[in-house]
Amino acid sequence: MGPPARLQMQFTTLLPSTSRRWLRLLFARIPDFDITPAGVVPLILVGRAGGGIAQIALAEQLGVVEPSLVRTLARLDEQGLLRREPDPNDRRVRTLWLTDVGEAMVEGLEKRLVEIRAELFEGISTDDLKAALRVHEALVDRLALLAPIRPGS
Repeated sequence: MGPPARLQMQFTTLLPSTSRRWLRLLFARIPDFDITPAGVVPLILVGRAGGGIAQIALAEQLGVVEPSLVRTLARLDEQGLLRREPDPNDRRVRTLWLTDVGEAMVEGLEKRLVEIRAELFEGISTDDLKAALRVHEALVDRLALLAPIRPGS
């Protein structure tokens, strides 16, 4: 195995464990927020979208198929953190909006995330972080071409 293949192997081997460890750190640092681990990232992404994001668009951002997200969204709705509304232009499409309680929670989560990320990225240069981000974004683009998310997959 040549150097490029070895680097590619090391990189892809680290991806799953890095993701799991990041989420483990995140959930360990937010026990005071009354939200399930499954609901944290979807809620934050709805907040970052400014509301009105389509369920299918959120599912794509999360890398899941829409039906697998429905139970999590129903739970967030029941908790009073978000509401689901039909799109006025296409009644088949459901859009997601934070409630006032959801907005307050996302604001608190985002503040906590700033602290967690500052600690996590301590000692990593801005240039290294920019390079890593470029590589990660390129991989996301390639994966969208090579392994698109399809209903039922």
